Amino acid sequence: MNPPATSATPGSPTPAGKILGPADRITFFDEQARNRRQSWRFSTLAMLTVLATSVPVSIIVTPYIYVFLLLTGHIANAIRPLDPATIKQLHDLAYMLPEAVARIAQTKSLAGAPHLIVPALVLVLPGAAVMLALWVAIRLTFRNSGVGGALAAAGRAPRPEDPAEQRLVNLVEEMAIAGGVPPPRLIVIDSPAANVAATGSSLRSGAIVATRGFVDLLNREQAEAMIGHVIGAMGNGDLEIAQSILGVYRTFGLLELVLDTSFGPQSRDAIWRLFKLAFTARGSVEEVREADALAELLERSAMGSGAESLGQTAGQARARQRGAIASLLDAPRAFFLTLPMATAQFTIGLASTLFFGPAFAALWRARCRLADASAVQLTRNPESVASGLECLGMAQTAVFGGEASSFLFVTWQGTATSVRGKAVSTPFSSFQPAVKRRMKRLVKQGARLREGRPLSRGSWIVMIGFALILGPLMLVALGLSLAALAMMMMLDIILMCLMLIIADKALTLLFRYAPVAWRKLEPVLARAWHRT
Repeated sequence: MNPPATSATPGSPTPAGKILGPADRITFFDEQARNRRQSWRFSTLAMLTVLATSVPVSIIVTPYIYVFLLLTGHIANAIRPLDPATIKQLHDLAYMLPEAVARIAQTKSLAGAPHLIVPALVLVLPGAAVMLALWVAIRLTFRNSGVGGALAAAGRAPRPEDPAEQRLVNLVEEMAIAGGVPPPRLIVIDSPAANVAATGSSLRSGAIVATRGFVDLLNREQAEAMIGHVIGAMGNGDLEIAQSILGVYRTFGLLELVLDTSFGPQSRDAIWRLFKLAFTARGSVEEVREADALAELLERSAMGSGAESLGQTAGQARARQRGAIASLLDAPRAFFLTLPMATAQFTIGLASTLFFGPAFAALWRARCRLADASAVQLTRNPESVASGLECLGMAQTAVFGGEASSFLFVTWQGTATSVRGKAVSTPFSSFQPAVKRRMKRLVKQGARLREGRPLSRGSWIVMIGFALILGPLMLVALGLSLAALAMMMMLDIILMCLMLIIADKALTLLFRYAPVAWRKLEPVLARAWHRT
């Protein structure tokens, strides 16, 4: 397929001696190829960042795995004696890290640092395995749910008697035919905000969600261009990429549930609902709604705005009225779980803010620019794409209830407001590229240059002043956050080593003296039994 013909070749003089279009004009084919080449880099960086979050999880998981292995070894040895070297290796696991640190302290140099590699692997691999298992479980559980399910469930079918909504149905069918894809169904949300988004799990099962404000605000060419953007995004596989992005957030949300299970009864109820959903065929409407509701619950839990029940932290749970005996019994659990839980949650939040979020935001901004280029390809009218974006850029596009799916929309400007007037923010605010930057890319594809009002000298001075003030403050905040994270992880590692040593000593004493105690008590218990 060749680029659409124009009245004059970009960059060549017209009979009047004027230049039509910029000299550095690019085709939408070049734009698509450029953004496709960039996407895999951001995906790789994001996945590496996700794997880094397994470190604090290991601090929680490793002691319990060690206790299970040590207990299994002692039981097997009691039934049938094992090789003493095997038992010794199990015991040595608890002292690997302290011995490596002691070796470095004795030499007073980093020459013994390589000895920390094996203990580090022992520490990290269990957490990585748990994160991988949670991720696989989430992918299998929500493999057919797709993205934006709760958003689509809040809408309705277009009214046959409404000419404006039927016009939008026709535009969806026209753009689907132009793109050579099956026409997706259209869902209308009765919201004054003007926006449109793609939802679903794939191109064939996807749907387009449009607000009533979108239907009323845009003219035919602008609406056609924005529908072309959404169709192009679906055809480019953005629904699958969005499912991968939300799959990671859902994994973090499930981890939040698991960490809170020891303290929050509502979290245990949510996990039980997820367990039942994993083994449900999901053929009925109620089961599909349950899947959408749980997916949104996990997403909001990972973003720190989940259900009120999930906000019941360990500290809040312990602050409830309890008796002295209950508080005493709860002390070991609070001591051994609270700090690792806090570290895991803090690490995930920090990684999402500094590493994971920006990486996926950069990836998705490239996908948005790719969808803009696809809209130009489908409409053969870059001016209508630029005009539609400009119109949405000046309107309220934040849809209440769509915060967890905000990056699926064509654009997202402002903050959604609830019925009670409360502002609701979204963690995906950086996922959408700025409209002005998208307009510049469209100008290079043939759209008319928009005349914007240049910033005054005073505005530039204010912006530079803010940058000079906020820049160092942000660096200081980042340094303090990383230092706090390092201190918390050091305390967790010390606590973990303490737990491993206590478990080793306790189980060793148990299996050493329990048989002796049993041999002494057995005759006494036998005589008491015969007397009764």
